[in-house]
Amino acid sequence: MYKYNSFKEYIQLNYIETIQDALGQYIKQNDLTIFDEDTGNSHTYEDFNISTIRVTTVHYTKNKKDNVEFEIHFKAEYIVCDNVLDGDSDWPPFIEKSGYFIFDMKGSFKKGFVPKGKDDVKKVDEEPEKISNSLVPIISRDEMDNYATKFLRNFVPRLSKNLRSSMLPICLLAKE
Repeated sequence: MYKYNSFKEYIQLNYIETIQDALGQYIKQNDLTIFDEDTGNSHTYEDFNISTIRVTTVHYTKNKKDNVEFEIHFKAEYIVCDNVLDGDSDWPPFIEKSGYFIFDMKGSFKKGFVPKGKDDVKKVDEEPEKISNSLVPIISRDEMDNYATKFLRNFVPRLSKNLRSSMLPICLLAKE
C-alpha cells in the first residue's frame, strides 16, 4: 500500500482525472474565446490541451464524521488551439494559458470523493493563501478518537488489531 505524505498528495494522485474533467468543462465554457481589446475582435478556438495540474493546497470547509467538504486549490497550464491551421487568420494557431483555480469536493474515504456542485471550478486572480483562517473544526474528544481510529485503519492497517487496546506503539508510529 502506498504511503501518502499528505491529503494533498492523496488528492493529486487519486483524483487528478476528476479535477482534469472539471477544468476541461471550465475551459470549454469560459476560456476558448479570446478578445483583442485593441481591435475589438474576438476569436473562438476549437480545442484545448491541459498540460499540467498541480494541487497547491486543500482547505477543509466542513468536517463531520463520515462526510468532509473541501476546496482543492490548484495551478493549471493549458493551451487553447485551432484544429486546422488557417494561414489567412490574424490569430495565432494556439495560445498558452495558466491560472489558479479552486475546485470543491465532498465525500469520505470509505465512499470516495466527488465534485460538490455544478459550477465545479472557479478561477482566481492569484495564488490562494496557503493558510486558511476561515474554519477551524471543533470536535469532541470521542469524535477525535473515532477519526484517529479510522485514519489508522485506512493508512496503517497492520495496527488495526491494536486499535482497541490503549497500548499503541507510539514510537513506531512516529518513526513511520
